[in-house]
Amino acid sequence: RYVNRKNYHSINCQVVCDHNLMIRSTVVCRRGSTHDAFILGQSSIAASLSNGIYGDGWLLGDSGYPLRAWLLTPFNDPTTAAQRRYNLALKSARSTIERVFRVLKARFRCLDRSGGGLQFTPERCVKIILSCMYLHNLAHRLQIEDDGEEKIRQILLDEFDDDVNTQEVSAETRVRDSVVQNYFS
Repeated sequence: RYVNRKNYHSINCQVVCDHNLMIRSTVVCRRGSTHDAFILGQSSIAASLSNGIYGDGWLLGDSGYPLRAWLLTPFNDPTTAAQRRYNLALKSARSTIERVFRVLKARFRCLDRSGGGLQFTPERCVKIILSCMYLHNLAHRLQIEDDGEEKIRQILLDEFDDDVNTQEVSAETRVRDSVVQNYFS
């Protein structure tokens, strides 16, 4: 049940962060084999964004997510310079969430497989993971540095999963095209 696509046990965590590495929303309760897009689709943040509760703005997602009016994803085959700049900017901006995960795993070694992982029931693991996320935000707010911080700053953009999502809907495509036109052309 909790075996992921890399063939080890895990809990899939959906995390939304801001540009300052603060965790703003999280869902920590799905088995590791659950697809990210499914978790997002079932989450309260997706419903809130769909209903316009947060106003204008977008979440940024990789190509594993479906394009939505509130969720910007990369072009699977960019054909213009503006689309390529958009993809590069999206990839660069998304590095923030990868950095959050690196900071979490460096600060709380129990979250990283190299630290031995969590040898508890899934329910207890969820509580530990959420506690680490709360402590991360507290440490960040109080500006408590971590010894591994410098290593974490060295994000390699080519580590992103660039699988292509081909399920684009025309209304959502128009929103993304508008972003490209207004900000990258």
